[in-house]
Amino acid sequence: MNKYRLYDNSGQDRVRMLEYTVNATSAWHAEAGVRRLSPGNEVDIALVRPDGVLHVVELTRANVQTVKLSRDNPVPSAEVHDAVAQVANYLRDFDEQRQLIQEKFGLDARRASATVVVGQPDFDTAFTEQQVNEALRTYVSHLSRIDVMTYKQLIDSARRSLGSA
Repeated sequence: MNKYRLYDNSGQDRVRMLEYTVNATSAWHAEAGVRRLSPGNEVDIALVRPDGVLHVVELTRANVQTVKLSRDNPVPSAEVHDAVAQVANYLRDFDEQRQLIQEKFGLDARRASATVVVGQPDFDTAFTEQQVNEALRTYVSHLSRIDVMTYKQLIDSARRSLGSA
């Protein structure tokens, strides 16, 4: 196990440090240390991928409906679409401001990526966890540079990485 630090800048240059232990093969690695990377945008969590490129995490509420029924099929809800649209705007701005971000923060923002964490299967009482997961997986398969997962998927993934599933 390797120890890494994840920094979350509070916007007033106060840095809260969350220490966590991750598996040595973890996909995430480093500390971005800032949240306001481009004018008008404040990300929830900024990470640096092992290849040195920026990855942002957008945290939404857990107690929202993640999917809805459309033509007898579960599809992502408006909350999911709104969060993905917000992150897509971040990524566009990061591409446009990559020189400034590189100079100011030393971060490579070219072709940055993002993860949206939204909802919890327990709040989608009309759907099974499998239906929620399949609807999100289908949705994400059509996106580029953006992943979408529920809080349960995030926790399950962390447990698997730590070997405690």
